[in-house]
Amino acid sequence: MYMTKMWFAMEMYRDDYYLVEFSCMEDPEAWYVWHIRGHKRWDTKSYREALTMWVMAKLISPKEFKILFNIALVLKMLKNDKESAAFLQMAEANIIPGQEKEAGEYIKMFQSGKVPLLL
Repeated sequence: MYMTKMWFAMEMYRDDYYLVEFSCMEDPEAWYVWHIRGHKRWDTKSYREALTMWVMAKLISPKEFKILFNIALVLKMLKNDKESAAFLQMAEANIIPGQEKEAGEYIKMFQSGKVPLLL
């Protein structure tokens, strides 16, 4: 049993892509794993797949600022401005207490056309 599991887990040590995928298989209810999967898709310029991963993370943690902000960002890139604005408003409503200044800077960058993706 152990060797079989180790055989499939060895890929994790070669590339962090497999680490993220294996983590998702082990605990699919962890929103942060879906968030990181979205980042992996973003890095390969698979923006629609990144959106799918962040929507999955949103289903698990619907009030997470990072997720809502990144969804707004992807929707803006995909020229879906109306829905992007709605997600940005939801992100603004769910800013973590004590991080208002930093979140405000990200929102200003977003509104000025820059791409501040949140990890």
